[in-house]
Amino acid sequence: MTRYISKIILSWILMTGLCGGLGIGYAEEKEDPNIIKEVMMKKMTGEVAGISQNFISILYGQDEKTSYEMAFDIDKDVKIENKEDLKQINIGNIVAVSYEETTEKLKDDKEGKIKVKNRTVKRIVFIKEREGGF
Repeated sequence: MTRYISKIILSWILMTGLCGGLGIGYAEEKEDPNIIKEVMMKKMTGEVAGISQNFISILYGQDEKTSYEMAFDIDKDVKIENKEDLKQINIGNIVAVSYEETTEKLKDDKEGKIKVKNRTVKRIVFIKEREGGF
């Protein structure tokens, strides 16, 4: 009897989405009328600092004290150019990425503060292997 009640409670929790914080269930995000959301396509060229099936990090500049790096999600339908697939792109390679950047700002913000919500790579163009090696 206790096992049956536990199954009913678990089913109710899963159906109502109370486990949203655990990645179980679904909670619909409502649009806030006070927020301006903008999606733009951008491009960047640089050296691959890290890469996996769904993530890429690009070093795009450096000075005496600082290296500038940006991290991106990779779209599941990413287009790869000059290589057969993503697995052939390695740390140190030079690539150009085209990515979709989603930003938000408050409508009445006088300072114009912009919050980047997401950057997703849609296209990766392999340019060349790293010169010199490690």
